Amino acid sequence: MSFRLVRFARLAALLSLAAVAACQSVDLAAAYDHDLAHWQGATRAQLLADWGEPMLERPDGPGTALVFVGRADMPARPSTPVVVQTPAGPAVVTQTTHAPRVPADCTTTFLLRDDRVVSWRFEGVGCGAPR
Repeated sequence: MSFRLVRFARLAALLSLAAVAACQSVDLAAAYDHDLAHWQGATRAQLLADWGEPMLERPDGPGTALVFVGRADMPARPSTPVVVQTPAGPAVVTQTTHAPRVPADCTTTFLLRDDRVVSWRFEGVGCGAPR
């Protein structure tokens, strides 16, 4: 296999991994938002029974904001295949390297009015990550 073909194969693999990583982060956020939707209309007592005490409670317009901070371990970068050029033929993927895991925070804020959840928002790279 020529050097150009090997470089092309590596580039194609890297671009594929980047696309998968980008889609995965969008999918995780959408899945997390979907999971939070079932809290719509829940009482404060129901929320606290499941989420525990909030890190912060503050007035927010006509309601109250309850802020929870969670942490999930995520890979520092996507796993990448190791491509080896064999003397007898095409490049072969022999193994996958695994990145170290790093902590990733997620801040989730629920807005309550009349002691019921009316909306939520979240931010952080750990939102929706596997725990």
